[in-house]
Amino acid sequence: MNELTTWVEDFGPVREDTNQLTEEAVQRVQAQAKQAKQIAQQIKKDKAINNQLAKFLSILMRKIDNEDLIQAIVSTFFKTTDQRNQITYLRKDINVYVVVWFFVPFFLQEAEELKIMWFYENLWVKTASKNLESYVSYLWKVSEVYHDNIPIDQWPLITLIILIAKTWIYWENQPLTEEELKQKTMDALYWWAALPKK
Repeated sequence: MNELTTWVEDFGPVREDTNQLTEEAVQRVQAQAKQAKQIAQQIKKDKAINNQLAKFLSILMRKIDNEDLIQAIVSTFFKTTDQRNQITYLRKDINVYVVVWFFVPFFLQEAEELKIMWFYENLWVKTASKNLESYVSYLWKVSEVYHDNIPIDQWPLITLIILIAKTWIYWENQPLTEEELKQKTMDALYWWAALPKK
């Protein structure tokens, strides 16, 4: 009998208050249920937002009639080059917020109708299409908020910005040559990058 008592004691002391266990279990289950409800609501919200962003991209693709611009979008957001071996890969997924932010300044009415303006409103979106410098400033501001830290290859990005500038930014003086536009884009990008950040 003494061996049996020793064997039972090895399992630890017998809990005296079984109601305490029940209260703890109930509280834990309630907390988990609350968390599950919050997660479900966030998923539902994310799905609605993604649907609105997808609708914006669908409108955008219908309105772009420049094949070079479409190719630049694909090269910038759907491809990436491994710097070690220079092999280009297709991305498994893309950050839709990033793709959309490049074009919202030129489609403000559509963004407003789809209720996605609140992502970009406080980031100079309404003045971004004024000139190249304003547009680049807007891109930098939005990238501070929404970038997913997946690197974008430099030359496809610059090419995309140049094509966007040629397509939608109004040039007050005379139209710039390809080389002038490229230089102006590089100047704007590197000027903003050199500014001290808060």
